[in-house]
Amino acid sequence: MRRSQWFLVMAVISSVAIPNAAADTLLVPAQYPTLQAAVDAAVTGDVVVVGNGTWKGSGNRDVHLGGADIVIRSAAGPASCILDCEGTPEVPFRGFLIESGETRATVIQGFTIRRGATLSGAVSDPFNGGGIRILGSSPTIRDCVFEDNLAGCWGGALYAGHGGTPLITNCTFRHNYSNDDGGAIFNWNGAHPEVRDCLFVDNDARVTGGAITAFDTIFVNHVTIVGSDAPFGAAIYASDAQISNSILWGNGLGPIDGSTSVRYSIVEGGQPGEGNLGVDPLFALDGYHLRQHSPAIGAGDPAFVPVPGEVDIDGQRRLTGARVDMGADESRLAPRYRLPR
Repeated sequence: MRRSQWFLVMAVISSVAIPNAAADTLLVPAQYPTLQAAVDAAVTGDVVVVGNGTWKGSGNRDVHLGGADIVIRSAAGPASCILDCEGTPEVPFRGFLIESGETRATVIQGFTIRRGATLSGAVSDPFNGGGIRILGSSPTIRDCVFEDNLAGCWGGALYAGHGGTPLITNCTFRHNYSNDDGGAIFNWNGAHPEVRDCLFVDNDARVTGGAITAFDTIFVNHVTIVGSDAPFGAAIYASDAQISNSILWGNGLGPIDGSTSVRYSIVEGGQPGEGNLGVDPLFALDGYHLRQHSPAIGAGDPAFVPVPGEVDIDGQRRLTGARVDMGADESRLAPRYRLPR
């Protein structure tokens, strides 16, 4: 190879983007005063760690991710790290805006996202997703608590639209409200979320889906929905919902409405489908853990295989016995309930 050719080859190699070989950890507030400041400084592969406390104000709400696949996590879990959006319909603020094609390598983990709100209105994206708005992206939302969030139209806590396959896992949704559809979660227009190992408590919507409304395909596995209500689909309203290993109990009349496939689940009032039960799940006093005599223990899909590292809502290993349980909680108790023949 001539010297001139060698220099040309080296120039081409040097122009190729090289992945971030040494990911950085960016600390809030030790290194960056706000969450947005740390996210703006991060590049693909970096980890932003947010310290304990209640975070408010500019830079700690309406956080734009900007397209880099990064991990944003709290230092000690959602009980210790609260994003208080202080939003109202008149002065709206959310927790996160994920709208730049992020993949599942983008992770939001370990936050309580509280008091997000949108403008009052209908259909258009500014009115959707009180806690998190996802547009055309596929992030992973893990181990978060959404509470007291409000949407003027769709998705009181979380909205996904215009493509993407977000993963929402090990999250708790409580006391969220939509002035139209999807008290906690709403998806449509090519967005196909997977909701796994999540708990929904006391979410409501004015029209459809007290907990979840899906105007496109949604996958719901190992969730527990209690205390939710809406005129149509007190728990779930969907045009295409694939529901398995779940418990829908203690919601308003008509827990499921629309086009759904339900398998190996407990649904109050009964629901057609393989392995489904219509019997009391026998919750503990907290309203969602399974008592020893619960018919949900060992009654899930016998062919179920957990994904690597999958855990239940308590962070405990999913599938501890010969057959998986139904609902967000994987009991550590031996089953004592005899399934009806």
